[in-house]
Amino acid sequence: MVVPGRVVAPGFGENEPGGRLSFSPDGSLLAQAGETAARLWDLETGKERGRLAGHQGDVTTVAFSPNGRSLATGSTDTTVLVWDVTALARRMPRATDLSARELQERWAALAGKDARKAFDAICALAAAKQTVSFLKERLKPAVSPDAKQVSKWISELDSKKFESRRKAAQELRRLGAAVVPALRRALEDGPPLERRRRLEDLLRRVEAESLLAEELQVWRSVEVLERLGTPDARRVLEALAGGAAEALLTTAARAALDRLGR
Repeated sequence: MVVPGRVVAPGFGENEPGGRLSFSPDGSLLAQAGETAARLWDLETGKERGRLAGHQGDVTTVAFSPNGRSLATGSTDTTVLVWDVTALARRMPRATDLSARELQERWAALAGKDARKAFDAICALAAAKQTVSFLKERLKPAVSPDAKQVSKWISELDSKKFESRRKAAQELRRLGAAVVPALRRALEDGPPLERRRRLEDLLRRVEAESLLAEELQVWRSVEVLERLGTPDARRVLEALAGGAAEALLTTAARAALDRLGR
């Protein structure tokens, strides 16, 4: 079984009972169901953090609570146990110094498709003294797209001019998740058939597309701030959580704050 950045080999055989997995919401732990205990792995080090034994039968399922402080385990003994796993929370690494070049390299890696390099960059930034100020300069609260411009692009989806249709679809698609509410409202208004068809196709594409590099960078940066969890890091998250409600950066920051207990 491969987990972000590391390969965790011990005890992950195909024939092991259970075998169901659950990642903690903050991405720091992996819970594994099996036999009469649940095992918890540290995703950064690949080492086992602990075992939760208490069932009389095989543990067949595991699930973290939304804030990651509890883990529920279900067993063939027909019981569900809820465990307090706050003591297993990630320990803060020793603070290090990164040069301006190293910070920029880690920042670039956050946007990359190489998940292992991105994971290593997250860990390095979470241990660097300059990270909060570095990210504060680069992450700004999201601003809602201009409603009039979005409406204009939507109306041009059935333009008689091919170039107008192409540009409108391209711009709306570029906005990603931020434009989804507007697309849905436009569909509810009963648009002409051709516009409806393009709206439905565009909405399907926007919702199904993998994260773009910029979105990956945003998501992983928020994870770095959550890993830090310091008062300064929380203040940056609070500022980002005040951005446009539908934006990825806003929702990611709010979720991180909820897991940190605000």
